[in-house]
Amino acid sequence: MAHKVHIGRLSFTSPGSLSFESGDGGRSLSISGKMGGEEVTLEHIKYIRDELVSLASYGLTVPFRYDGDSTYDGYVKVNSSNIQTKRYQRGGFSYSVEFEYLGRSGEVVFESRFTGALLDNDHSVTSTTNQFHASPGDHYNYYHPSEPTDGTRLAKDETSTATGANTTLRLKTDNNLRTANAQYHVEPEDFYKGACLIKTGTYYKGFTSSANVQTLTDTGEEIRCGLFSNNKPGSLSLENGLVKVEFSPSSTQALFNTYIYDVADYQSSKTWAFTRGTPSGTDHLSTNWLGWRTMQILKNHPECATVRCTTYLNADSKDGRLVVDFTLRRGAHHVSIVANQFTSSRFNLSLSTYSGTDAATGTGYIIDNTASPEDGNKWILGSPDSASSSLLFDTGREMMYKNGSQMKAFIGYELAQEDTSINSADTATSVRDQYFDNVYEYQKLVKS
Repeated sequence: MAHKVHIGRLSFTSPGSLSFESGDGGRSLSISGKMGGEEVTLEHIKYIRDELVSLASYGLTVPFRYDGDSTYDGYVKVNSSNIQTKRYQRGGFSYSVEFEYLGRSGEVVFESRFTGALLDNDHSVTSTTNQFHASPGDHYNYYHPSEPTDGTRLAKDETSTATGANTTLRLKTDNNLRTANAQYHVEPEDFYKGACLIKTGTYYKGFTSSANVQTLTDTGEEIRCGLFSNNKPGSLSLENGLVKVEFSPSSTQALFNTYIYDVADYQSSKTWAFTRGTPSGTDHLSTNWLGWRTMQILKNHPECATVRCTTYLNADSKDGRLVVDFTLRRGAHHVSIVANQFTSSRFNLSLSTYSGTDAATGTGYIIDNTASPEDGNKWILGSPDSASSSLLFDTGREMMYKNGSQMKAFIGYELAQEDTSINSADTATSVRDQYFDNVYEYQKLVKS
């Protein structure tokens, strides 16, 4: 069986050649080969081609592993990739990739650099103890001068193919986390545990053969490694192993779904809608924007990812634009949202369908108030704004609305544990504070 090479999240059959060089300027690595074979579809080859190009243009540090020789395992930066298409048939794509070899896991340290500030808010929240971050699952040698409070959140392990595989993230919280940076080690195979992840649809990656007949049966997900993607994908999802945001393929409504990871799978699905104008009578929603027309990746780091979704209001004139940015951080129980509509008017964000029970209120948010929500988990919808900034909550419609052109919001979950209690960092107020006391994190490799 052929070995595979793993560059970040991208894996493919081992290269035809591998070269490792060293000099005064450091170490370099290069691979080359040809993609193809009877067992691989053209669709899958084009996906690998596109992601190799995307990796080379983004400048990120990524793990490198080679099944054929583990002594190569370490961290690299993709300097360039070259893909030559001789013909659009299997085996028609030749490639070469050049890397800067940064070091093995014991030779480098990762540093999370923190900036940011408490969001301006109308809720008299002037400080919190919930500035937070989470390092990759199974990291070690952690150090932060303030020794922040250590907690845990159980996340889906996307690096494992086992059903229900989990990873435990160490959630670090403090009131002065931003005053210094955190450092830690992590093995290449653990680098993406609990990381943010963007997916855009699926492809057929292989065949099965029976009685000399090949059938397309083996499918794979288009995991995006950089910023390049089809800006009109059939589907798009953003997740971090804790929260998942999935964008609806509806052509008539600007919808998205949210989930919370609970023990073994994403649970507590809710569908949300952006609408415009005042709901009439008992109608839950008002004027719908059309379904998402373009989807763009703005940031795709393991510690933070942002996608932008765009659509318009008027089917005939194609105007009345809506632009929404969704940001998810590693370790977060919420997604941050900034939405802009084309002109000032009543701007609504709500559940797409009324649950039948009015929402409960909290400071800066409303929360699920159904008699027995799934597994005890409750959704949260909130904003730093309030009535003084023209933002109001309608608990009867489970809706937040604002008279203006921009809306800042967060959607998260209060996750109930198996004994129905809530961990201190997972209460609705704590999740709100983790959104308000904004930490901007940039994970960088430094020499040990």
